[in-house]
Amino acid sequence: FDDARDRLVRNLNRVTEHAIKVFETFELSAIYLDQVLGDTPNDEIRRNESAYNAKLKTLAAGDPRVVVVDFYGAFTAQVANPSSFGLTDAVNAVCPVVGLDSSGLPSYSFPTCTDTALDTLPGKTAGWWKAFSFSDGFHPTPRGHELMADSVLTAARGAGWVR
Repeated sequence: FDDARDRLVRNLNRVTEHAIKVFETFELSAIYLDQVLGDTPNDEIRRNESAYNAKLKTLAAGDPRVVVVDFYGAFTAQVANPSSFGLTDAVNAVCPVVGLDSSGLPSYSFPTCTDTALDTLPGKTAGWWKAFSFSDGFHPTPRGHELMADSVLTAARGAGWVR
């Protein structure tokens, strides 16, 4: 019983230590992002995305607790050559637009964006949406999420965190 309790305590201590490191890393990342972006408006960030990513990489360069994942670069590569990522479309959303929001942007409805709803859209074959990057104007499809995860895994491997 004592041995089992000791192992449990050691494992709980490891989990606690890992959780603290994760939260410290999130806090550190927020500090770096604040240093790079501050109160910069979103439209300026979009115009200068590459420069901001480069500055963020420079800030984090010597810190082994942080790895910068360039989603902007990944998305740009997917848009430029979708088929090399197993995509047929890396720009348009698969979910049907159901209206416009208060700022004039397209709005979407979850019930019209399920796999069943998409598979039964007129003129479409089942699964057509699986080779698109985006569900709506912001959120990735399952394939889009896989590609984002691949980017994170590549960065983690590059930092020596994962084999």
